[in-house]
Amino acid sequence: MFGLILQSTKFEKHQQVPAFDIMIALCERLGLTLNDVFPINVTARQTNNERVLTLATQALFYQNIGKFEHLIKQVEIDKMVDTERPTYQITQYFSAVILKQDCLKAKQIIKKIDIAGLNKSHKLLFYAITSHYYYQRGQFKEAHQAFEDVWRYQKESTTVDHSGFQAAIVYLLAQYQMSIKNYKYAMMLATYGIDLANASDSTYFLENFFGYWCKLVILGIVRILL
Repeated sequence: MFGLILQSTKFEKHQQVPAFDIMIALCERLGLTLNDVFPINVTARQTNNERVLTLATQALFYQNIGKFEHLIKQVEIDKMVDTERPTYQITQYFSAVILKQDCLKAKQIIKKIDIAGLNKSHKLLFYAITSHYYYQRGQFKEAHQAFEDVWRYQKESTTVDHSGFQAAIVYLLAQYQMSIKNYKYAMMLATYGIDLANASDSTYFLENFFGYWCKLVILGIVRILL
């Protein structure tokens, strides 16, 4: 017992780092567990902005535009931390380009985004949106290149995503192919999107994928009949 007291005194004075077996002995004497000393199940407290952004992103991916607009206004810009900024900016960019087709607003948002600092999902979604931004501006070569780059990386991905970002990416790729009337490619992407939704047990954009698929099947039948 005296030895343990002497050891603990040294630890308190930062003269020595305890060995694992001594730490166990000290915990036993004090009626503690290692988890009490080194908690391993600590969950970081979610900020209000993080909670609102999660709900806003879900609303956007379920295409509940009214709810998205309501939630995004609740984000406290002055209290936003660096880790929350990419999601806020990407959802705003999505809204400007895809929902409002406001290229001027989209250009202003692009200037604020640290593209190099985005994680992979955010970056792929950014460029998927950008393919539409270029297309709306008549920059068809750039739009096609953005599409090709995103699809190349997306089809190589083996990660099952539950956040909805992959579904959003594939939805935008399919929508882009619909815009340029490449219906065969759009149908392939819609089928890919349905499989992706099944793999991740999500329904993000599922209605759109089925809608594209059915529309393209009908279009194919009409062409055959004609």
